[in-house]
Amino acid sequence: MYLNTFRYTPEMVDCKLCTEYQKPKGCIVPGACPWLAERIEAGVVGYSEAVMGSFPDKPILKARLKAWLIMAKQLFNGSLWADEQHQKRFNHLMSRFRYSKKRRDLAKYYAVIFLFSGSIELNCRTINCVERQSIDFSWADTFEMSDEDYALFAAARSIAVGNTHRLLKKLADISAVGLREFCVIVNALLIERYGLNAFNIK
Repeated sequence: MYLNTFRYTPEMVDCKLCTEYQKPKGCIVPGACPWLAERIEAGVVGYSEAVMGSFPDKPILKARLKAWLIMAKQLFNGSLWADEQHQKRFNHLMSRFRYSKKRRDLAKYYAVIFLFSGSIELNCRTINCVERQSIDFSWADTFEMSDEDYALFAAARSIAVGNTHRLLKKLADISAVGLREFCVIVNALLIERYGLNAFNIK
């Protein structure tokens, strides 16, 4: 059995080595970097670039994403975790999850678990949803769930069924979710796109 241990390093993804880099102009690609995923894996991408380069560049969303980013950066503490205990709750749920690492859709389940562990209350209400080989939303305790936790729960369900387009449309309404929940959902979408490499964003 062959295990692929290759990982990109900062030296490998230096922009000056890119085919899209020209002196003295720099990068000549309009919009997002085409090698963003590789640069995230190498740990050289900042939060602002990751957010603006990862979501559809639609006119309706572009201005709002920029406005959200200004607010989101107020809560960004150098990592994607919402608080100090978020990572511990995530790791605990991950220990229950034994999904095959060969599956291509594994990143979306990481994102769902990230959202489930976003708060203490939501973690307690959804812990039975996380099974060894699947995530079953029917086991969630949604009775009298707070609006904040339900926003994270609904986002997790959208990611699980591949309906991120609708989720982004909902996020376009700045009154739909609070700032903290918005940050957690955006970070979950980064995980859904880049897998565990998203935690390299600083």
